[in-house]
Formats: sequence, C-alpha cells, structure tokens
Amino acid sequence: MLKGLRLEFQETTVLALHNGIFSQYIFVEHFDDILGRHVETGSVRPLISSATGWCLLSNISDYEIGKIIRRTKSEITTQNKELSNEYIMDKIDEVRALGYSMSSGETANNAAGLTFALPAAFSV
Repeated sequence: MLKGLRLEFQETTVLALHNGIFSQYIFVEHFDDILGRHVETGSVRPLISSATGWCLLSNISDYEIGKIIRRTKSEITTQNKELSNEYIMDKIDEVRALGYSMSSGETANNAAGLTFALPAAFSV
C-alpha cells in the first residue's frame, strides 16, 4: 500500500503509530527527493505538533488529548511550548471534520505532510 502511494504521488510515504507522546514512523517508503529530505523508520515526532500526531489524536477524547498536551509541554523543551492549546485543538478538530491533516514545517524545516487515518478494521 505505501509503495503504491509513493509511486502515485511521487513523495515519501510513512505509516505511523501512536507511541506515548509521539507519533512513530514504523514503515517508510522513500521517494528520491532533490531537496535531500529524508526520514528514517523508527523516527518520532511529537503528537501535538505533527500532521501524523493530529490525525492519531483525532480518535481520542479531548480530556485525554489535554493530558498529552500537558505531558508533552512538560517533557519536551522544543517548539512545542510555543504552540497554544487552542491551535493544537483546532488542528485536531480540523482532522475530525475533514478526515485528514496537513502540516507545513511544524516539526521539520522545509517539509510538509498530508496524513489520513486508516480505517479501524484495516490490518497491516
């Protein structure tokens, strides 16, 4: 599936899972990128500041999301503290309404992401 998406869109594709306060890339299909952008299998991105994270968080309660936001901001001292809770919740509500999420540089400079959740019945 990832290989088919990579070929169709001519972009790197990843499969990510929720792992603690992170979105973790468990499979990566690379597309030759003239800009030199590269992600590794096993890489993690904070749930609260990445397209994959917002997508994964969209399926849990706002109460649980609030706990993840507070934990992330207390444990990670990068740009995550600059993101307002309102901005994060707006991103998650957008996923809930549209079924996909987009990011543009929140976790990696000169990189953008488009994510969507697989159906719950989908088996890898």
